Parts: sequence; C-alpha cells; structure tokens
Amino acid sequence: MRYNTQKKFVNHLFFLLLMAAALNCSSSRQQKEYSDYELPSISHPSFYRTISGLTGMPLLEGNKVTILNTSESTFSSLHQLLEGAKKSINMEIYIFDSDETALKTSEILIRKAKEGVKIKMLVDFIGGRFLKKSLIRRFKKAGIEFYFYEPFDLLNLRKVNERTHRKLVIVDGIRGITGGFGISDFWTKGERGKKVRDLQVLVEGPVVVQMQSIFMRNWYKTTHQIFVGESYFPEIKNANGLKARMVTSKPRNGSSAIKHAYLLSINSSRKYFWMEHSYFVPDRILVDSLKKAAGRGVDVRIILPSVSTTDSPPAVHAGRRHYDELLAAGIQICEYQEDILHAKFAVADDLWTTLGSANFDTRSFYLSSEANLEIYSEVFASRIKSLFLEDLKLCKNVSLDKLRKRGWTFRFREWFYGLWEKQL
Repeated sequence: MRYNTQKKFVNHLFFLLLMAAALNCSSSRQQKEYSDYELPSISHPSFYRTISGLTGMPLLEGNKVTILNTSESTFSSLHQLLEGAKKSINMEIYIFDSDETALKTSEILIRKAKEGVKIKMLVDFIGGRFLKKSLIRRFKKAGIEFYFYEPFDLLNLRKVNERTHRKLVIVDGIRGITGGFGISDFWTKGERGKKVRDLQVLVEGPVVVQMQSIFMRNWYKTTHQIFVGESYFPEIKNANGLKARMVTSKPRNGSSAIKHAYLLSINSSRKYFWMEHSYFVPDRILVDSLKKAAGRGVDVRIILPSVSTTDSPPAVHAGRRHYDELLAAGIQICEYQEDILHAKFAVADDLWTTLGSANFDTRSFYLSSEANLEIYSEVFASRIKSLFLEDLKLCKNVSLDKLRKRGWTFRFREWFYGLWEKQL
C-alpha cells in the first residue's frame, strides 16, 4: 500500500524540498483583526449578507444535503452517482491512484464515457503521481477528457505550490459530492490497521451550479476551454430545502474566501464554535480569533489527530506549537484516538456549518485550490453537532499541565516542523 511509513517519509521529504524551492511565492499577508469590527451574530440576517459579500457566493435556498459519514456510504453513493449519469460527469480531485478502489471507479467512468456521457477529469499532478499511464491512456481512448492540474515544470517552480486540493464530482449539473476524500484504497481500506475517518456530502439543488462554476475555473485555467448548455447547466427548480453556498480558496488570489468565512464565523459566534480537522496549522490571526472567542465566553472545542491517527505527523507537530496558548485561553483540544482522522468541518451556534476539502492551515487558505460547502440550517447543524459529539467520545483531552512537561524531543519537532508551517 502506498501509505506505508517509509514511503510516507520519503514523500514528505520530497514535498518539503520542492516547497523550499517555491517559498518565494508564499508571501505573508497582514490582515486587520475581525474582532476590531462590530460584527453581527451568526443568527443575525446581516451575517449572511456580510459573508456573501466576503466570499462572492450568494446563499441559495432549496438544497438537499445528505451526510456520507463512512467510507462505505461515500463510495457507494459516488459509484451510484456515476452510474446514474445521463449527460455529463465533471471531476476535480487531489488524489487518484491506480489501486483497487481507483480501478473500480475508473471502470465506471470508462463505461459511462463509451455510453456517450461527456466526462471531464482534472487530477492534481502531485496527488495523481501514482496514476498509471496505462490507465490514463484508457481514459482518453474511451473519450474522457483527462488533464493533470499544474504538471511539474522546472522552469516555473512557483507552480509547485499551486495544487488543487478540491474534491468535486458533479453529475448532469444537478447532483454532486464534495468533502475530504480521494480515489484510493486509503479511504476504503485504511492503513496501519486503522480505518479513515472522513466526511462527505451528497448535494442536490441550486448550489450545484456553484460547484460547477468552481470546477469550470480550474478547467479553463488548465485547458482554456469552457463548457455550456443543458448537459452542464440544466434548469434546477428551487424547492423546499436547505440554504447553502460554496466557498473557495485559490492560489495568488490575494484573499481566501474560505479563511474569511472561518474568521467571520469564529468572531460572530456567541454560544459555541466546534471544529474537527485533519491538519491544524493556523496563523496568528486565526489563533487570536479562537482565543478571543473563548475569552468572550464562547465554547470552543477542537478535535485533531494524534501522531498515531494522522497521515501527516509533521503537520501534527507543527500544530502543537499553538496548543499551549490555546489551552491556556480555555479552549478544549482533544486528540482523536480511533481511526486516521481526515475530516474537515466546523459547526457554530446551532446554525452555521462548513465542510469540504480545506484544512485549517495556510496551505489550504492561500496556496491550494479548495472548495467548501456552507450550510445555514438548524436541522443540519444539529446533525453535524451530533457527529462531533460522537467523535468526541473517541478522543483524549490534551492536558495543559502534561503538555508543559513534554520533553525536548517533542519541542524540537514542533520547532522544526513549525519552520515549514506555511507549506504543510
């Protein structure tokens, strides 16, 4: 399996060296703290208008969002979605392997392409580096439009940092799946005897148009082609359903809509702000916002992986540099003990929820293309809150006293990997 310890170490080292070559494109950004403004509460109507202005995506009503809380439900729904395609399939994905899970998904895609379904695939060059050329040739022979996103270019190392980390699958312009998954045995079989804890959603309704629009941006950047018509943008009637929007981040845009959405929600929360993240390497403004939320009485809880339940130990060590001051501020930090944690979601004040591909770090907010779904619903927030509380039962609280007694080897790892925090 490709995620064994030796390969993982080599992959991390290789990736960090490439990132070192591209560090000059990772300029720091100064932002005015959101707490300096008079912010509305999450429940106030002006919150939705403000976040629409910040993210550039309007809030759309009439959506159905189904939670896919296990690997089994994720890939069962994904394969059913692909099998049901009549006109088009658009896929933008970070990891696509050539293992059993990937081959099963690929056979469906190839068969649908031969049936006449228009299929466009955009796979990240780094995340798709284990995709066999023979499989790519089969895609193209079947009529699938397949492209790598930002292939490696020695003459333009800046592109090494510009990855697409999105997980978007859109079928017939009316249904889609997004979350944190990849097309790999890692998600279906796990590794080191552990399963993978991730979270996806199946989406139907007007917000799928926004998913399609987000896909088109990187498709156009890669191919200089657009797509139009009923196969991609059919009429979607606004029925009774959830209010939702898609938000994005993209390299070199100057600002990150996903980060703004997080900051506004943290600073606008009044009762609680809970989040669960596989990678947690926040910058100063994010750390300060979390601390100030706790300082004004907001219940801030964070579920993160331990070194034994992560697919990236360097990110865990780098993130632990911030534990001391967060715990001292009254924030509860819990490390997940059961499976490999890969979920990325947050819920606040029984109303606001976000989930998708973005981690809580600089790479997701400024260096990678990401896509998150935001839902504004008491019912949906209640479901996500329940999932969080179930995961909390499988966690161990991080103790401030024990943390401060940690040895020099732990502190050295935190310092060393902290040097790379913008790249992890």
